[in-house]
Amino acid sequence: MSSRTRISFLLIVSALVMMPLISRSQNRSIDSLQLLLKSTKQDTARVNILNKLSEEYDNNMSLDTAFKYANTALLLAKRISNLKGIAKALDNMGNVLSDQGKNDESLVKYLTSLGI
Repeated sequence: MSSRTRISFLLIVSALVMMPLISRSQNRSIDSLQLLLKSTKQDTARVNILNKLSEEYDNNMSLDTAFKYANTALLLAKRISNLKGIAKALDNMGNVLSDQGKNDESLVKYLTSLGI
């Protein structure tokens, strides 16, 4: 086996070994955020957690769930007049829509976010 082949083989094996570890780490992050969400009242901290959950689910390509958390964050942020939270939620929605290939809709969310 040539040196190049061995290196390629080791890289592939390493990647396969690391993937479950990365996935578990992301799931732990989501689990931790969901626990925090249960004990957090309807305020800025809750908006931040909802937005972070949206990001985590988007990173995991759970796009419907990511959009749901972004929308929930948006509604709460509007209710408590949290402009930063509104902008972040709209940005998260734009990211999800972009991932879904809905580029026109994502652009509207991005531009609205920038205008806040």
